[in-house]
Amino acid sequence: MKKLFLVLTVLCFTLAFRAHSQCEADHLIILNNFEFVPSELTIEPGETVAFVNIEGEHTLNGITNSISGEPFNNPIDIFLEQSSGNSDGVCMGIVSFDTAGIFNFDCSVGYNAVAGMNLTVTVDAFDLNDLMIDMYNTQEVP
Repeated sequence: MKKLFLVLTVLCFTLAFRAHSQCEADHLIILNNFEFVPSELTIEPGETVAFVNIEGEHTLNGITNSISGEPFNNPIDIFLEQSSGNSDGVCMGIVSFDTAGIFNFDCSVGYNAVAGMNLTVTVDAFDLNDLMIDMYNTQEVP
C-alpha cells in the first residue's frame, strides 16, 4: 500500500510539473481527487504556496468549515475560487503567508470535505527561543 501511495504521489507531482512553471512559489500543493498533497505543510512567514488542480472541481476554502459550518478562525481568511483541473494542471493561485499561525482549509465543492479533503498550513514564526538556540549553537568554544 505504501508503494502505491508513493507511485501516486510521484505521478501527481510529475503531472503538475507543467502547471508549476506557470504557478511558481516556494511550495507546491496539488489538489486532486479528494485530497491535498501534501495535506500538512510547515513554512516560514513570507513564504508562498502555489495551489495546482490536476483533477476534479476544487476550491481552497479557509473561511468556514464545510462540514460543521463553523469558522476556521484562521489568522487571515483565504479563499480561492472553484476551478476545474486537467492532466496538465491548472494554477488556482499563489498565496503568500505573511502572518504566523495555523491555517486550516477544506474543499467546499460537493462532499470533498466530508471525504477528507482537508489541509493544514502552519506558518512557524521565528521567536526569541529560536534566537537563543541559534546564538548558543554558533558560539565558539575555547
